[in-house]
Amino acid sequence: MIGRNELCPCGSGKKYKKCCLQKNQLIEVTRNKTLYAKGLYKNMENKIYEYSKESSFNNDREECLKQFQVSQESNSIINRLCNTYFMYDYRNNKGNTITNMFIHNNKLTLNKSQTIVLSSMIRSNISIFKIEDTGTTKSVIRDYFNNNKIVVEDVDVFKNLKIGDSIIGRPINIQGMNILVDEVIKVSDKNLDIILQNINEIYKAENNKTKNIKEFVINNSHI
Repeated sequence: MIGRNELCPCGSGKKYKKCCLQKNQLIEVTRNKTLYAKGLYKNMENKIYEYSKESSFNNDREECLKQFQVSQESNSIINRLCNTYFMYDYRNNKGNTITNMFIHNNKLTLNKSQTIVLSSMIRSNISIFKIEDTGTTKSVIRDYFNNNKIVVEDVDVFKNLKIGDSIIGRPINIQGMNILVDEVIKVSDKNLDIILQNINEIYKAENNKTKNIKEFVINNSHI
């Protein structure tokens, strides 16, 4: 641990207390808040995941795997994204998601905090974002499909990313702070152009069955 009166490790020549101390304290506070929020999310995700493994969902899972084009050669990231899609986004022939069914079947045992987290899960969706700004504790990402900007308080997820980079991710608001859950995948400019073009072409081929392209992406995140 660095002493307050020691030289700051950033190399400025100033004492730590007059240089990076407050910034590092702020980072640590934000990191702890993020870890707590992710813990709340993970707790509910684990419950939904166990619920999704019930034999009554076997046929739905097989159909989901086909939609997501998962094969034996698929890597762990693809499998992880598929599991998340199955729990939150995949709809069975009655139009229900696993998460909605979990809430319905457990509504009498869920506490207020769990209900709030589940509500945020339902509203979340995977999308493609451009990193607009990166700060000490907050970064700004912009959704390519509706231009909405989201302030993300996740100090570690952007360590190896920079302004202008594009990512695939799922933001979710837990206790008033936006975090990125599941996998965050960096997309090259070349692949970004291909992905956006393909999505736009599929959307147009659907004859605008949804209100807008953002709604289309939410309903078809497996593509």
